[in-house]
Amino acid sequence: MKKLLTLLTVLLLVTLSMAAFRDIPKGHWAGSYVQKLEEIGIVTGFPDGTYRGDESITRYQIAIFLVRTLDYVEQIISDKVNKLAADTDEKISTLANRIELLEEYTNMIYDTLQTKADVSSLDELQAMIEEFKAELEVTIQDMKLVLDLHDQDIVKLYDLVNSIQDKFTYEDEEGQKSEINLAELKNDVAAMNEILNGLAAQLGDVDYLLRKQIADLDKKVTSQDEVLQKSIDDINAKLEENTSAIEVLNAKAAELEETIANNYATLSDAILGQQEEFTMSKEEISARIDELETKVLNIQSTIDTGLPAIRDMVYGLSEDLKSLEDRLTSYVDVRVDDLATRIEALEELVANHDDRLNLVENQLVSLTQVVEEVKADKSEVEELRQEVSNKLATKEELEQTRQLATWGVVTGVSGLVIGIIALGKAFGWF
Repeated sequence: MKKLLTLLTVLLLVTLSMAAFRDIPKGHWAGSYVQKLEEIGIVTGFPDGTYRGDESITRYQIAIFLVRTLDYVEQIISDKVNKLAADTDEKISTLANRIELLEEYTNMIYDTLQTKADVSSLDELQAMIEEFKAELEVTIQDMKLVLDLHDQDIVKLYDLVNSIQDKFTYEDEEGQKSEINLAELKNDVAAMNEILNGLAAQLGDVDYLLRKQIADLDKKVTSQDEVLQKSIDDINAKLEENTSAIEVLNAKAAELEETIANNYATLSDAILGQQEEFTMSKEEISARIDELETKVLNIQSTIDTGLPAIRDMVYGLSEDLKSLEDRLTSYVDVRVDDLATRIEALEELVANHDDRLNLVENQLVSLTQVVEEVKADKSEVEELRQEVSNKLATKEELEQTRQLATWGVVTGVSGLVIGIIALGKAFGWF
């Protein structure tokens, strides 16, 4: 309770210097502290928008500030703990999702292995079909042999019937004789022949149907073999892919286990660090509360002893302030009169300057006209200068022509002299 009281007193003193309220002077040394306390909700001020930092604090106000401070500290600690718990839950959820994904891959591998078992069952079915096919071929061959055997018996029977008379006497082993009617026997044999012919036709049909069924069965078995072989190839390819996937999953599982172990160690270290930090923060806060409590008590005693003297100083300052205000008022009045006089003189100067400015403007207009005339004269001068330049150029050309003419005359005279000398030598004049 003592620590809380100290902390509340400190917070109140800081709040009194807050610059966020309209009665706190701008640039006050404690303004930023008061503003921070207001932002976090510990200090609210009075309903009229003032802070009243120079007033004494009551125990009720101290209790309010202490409770708000404790709530704020508890909220910060709770937020940190909740954030740490949320981060931990999120990491655990991520690990759980990865484990579920690993289980799905494992189930898929088991399904693939089960499909491999089905392939072995298909192999057994194909072997049974081949065995049934072989047995069916043996049965057909036996039926052919029986049919061939009956054909020979029928031929022999026909020959025997045609070779005997209509009636004959048959004697058995005991010596008893009996007459056999061959006509009736022939009829019976004919009936049997019809029956045998029907049986032969039926056997032929059966043979045709069996052959057709065997051919169809061969086609079906061949197509089934192709489908089965394709399925086996697909399953083998899938098994190879699944084998690679199993290897990858095993590597991922090992990596996941390592990650889980590392994350668990990291989380454990983080939780221990937060606990240590919380313990240190708690101890530091307790120490600061003790220190603040001591300072508050010292400040309270100082305020109690120095408050009467401060009041006397305030009264004295009020009187000095009133006297200073009177002197300032008289000084301001004098300065205002002086400034009014100066303003009138300045207005007269401004009027004079306006007149002079108008005169200067008129002179400027005249100068502008003169400049325009000078520009016109300048253009004429330029034309004259151009003509002079042209004439100078013409003069130079004439001078060059004159020099050329002079050299031509000299050259002609020289040639003439040389010709005369040559003629004189030729005729003996020289």
